[in-house]
Amino acid sequence: MRGMHAGAVILYQQNMASAPQLKDFVAAMQAHTSIPLLVTIDEEGGVVDRLGSLGFDARLPAAQDLAASGNPALARQAGAQSAAELKALGINTNLAPVADVRTVPNAVEFTRIFGDDPATVVTYAGPFLQGMRQSGVIGCLKHWPGIGSVSLDPHDTLPVMDRTRQQLETTEFASFRGLLALNPGMVMVTHVVVPAIDPNLPATLSPKLVQGVLRGELGYDGVVMTDSLYMKGISLRYDLGEAAVMSILAGDDLLEGAFDPDSMRFMLAALKGAIASGRLSVGRIDDSVRRILTLKARYGLLPVLPPSA
Repeated sequence: MRGMHAGAVILYQQNMASAPQLKDFVAAMQAHTSIPLLVTIDEEGGVVDRLGSLGFDARLPAAQDLAASGNPALARQAGAQSAAELKALGINTNLAPVADVRTVPNAVEFTRIFGDDPATVVTYAGPFLQGMRQSGVIGCLKHWPGIGSVSLDPHDTLPVMDRTRQQLETTEFASFRGLLALNPGMVMVTHVVVPAIDPNLPATLSPKLVQGVLRGELGYDGVVMTDSLYMKGISLRYDLGEAAVMSILAGDDLLEGAFDPDSMRFMLAALKGAIASGRLSVGRIDDSVRRILTLKARYGLLPVLPPSA
């Protein structure tokens, strides 16, 4: 926090012993920052309920169960409940909801998916997102470009999406398009190859999928966060330094991957080296800084200063 100026942190079970400990831990991290952190966690509900699994909160229902209820108000209630519990602990960002559309019965995310068509996903993920936002917590749509059609886990390998451009437009992209209209805080991009768009690079590192489709065609200019760059979908082919540089070149803003001081130094050295060599420009870095600071200001993490006279 002090020496390398982390802009965000992600919390897992190993960071939590009790609610008071977690609250103190988050406050201690924020006390060492000059610009407040995005403190993030995966609090989707169901099998991905970090706080509930340790008894911190009433268990949140899974996305699949919320959709099965037939009542979108319950999804809004779940989003608001998660946000209230997170905010009480000092956590300001929830890496949810999942915006993926299930197109195969054995989709890797199982009950984490709201439905089998874009309309269902938007009908329930949308209120969940709005419930969080109304409680002052940043939401994050994931996992761009949509991985409801893959049965292999990007934690373990690099899946390939066998989807035509037309299928993508009417299913995966349609879900994100509908939810982007709700102005989410962030979008998370993950590690999957989409041959119909880019047969060579995983989505996380693909300018065609981030700059070309997400930003260019869908018009999204908010923060794009990477999925963990140490997942094997990336690490089998690239080290953390190269993955960091390629992520920025692709159009990503927030890099999830440093897990200790050494790994963070390694990533920062790679980014600084890329700037020194001309591979990355300072202007490109500034683009991401602008998006991140704008998001922090939008959610009250930064004061919005009036223009100087």
